[in-house]
Amino acid sequence: MKLVSYIFFVAFFFIACSPKTAPSEVPNGQTSSLDAVARNNFKSDYKILYNSNKSFAAIYDEKKVDSDDYPSLKIMLFDTKNNNVAWGKKAYRGTVTWESKSKLKVDYYERNNKRSTVVYDTKTKEVTYLQ
Repeated sequence: MKLVSYIFFVAFFFIACSPKTAPSEVPNGQTSSLDAVARNNFKSDYKILYNSNKSFAAIYDEKKVDSDDYPSLKIMLFDTKNNNVAWGKKAYRGTVTWESKSKLKVDYYERNNKRSTVVYDTKTKEVTYLQ
């Protein structure tokens, strides 16, 4: 009987003293909002690309569409300070990069295989299309 109560006490002690894992959270609870938006719009297999000061996050995925010969690229730009979606774009065979901390650049091909670039400026909220 002493052995059973000793084992119970030791097990309870280790459970009580085990380190608790804190949620991985960015200040202001940004991670939960960002993850919720990403899961809601992309389900799975999405990527997140932050700008240098992590004030914006480009959430994107590239999936093969059955009716199209090229993968389509879906992009959402999330404002982590205000917890909202700032901009979005769909493209074909594209790449997403941060040109600076305030300019998101998307290089892509149009359906006629013409290469195009779009730049979204997070400061001015302007979209610039380059050919």
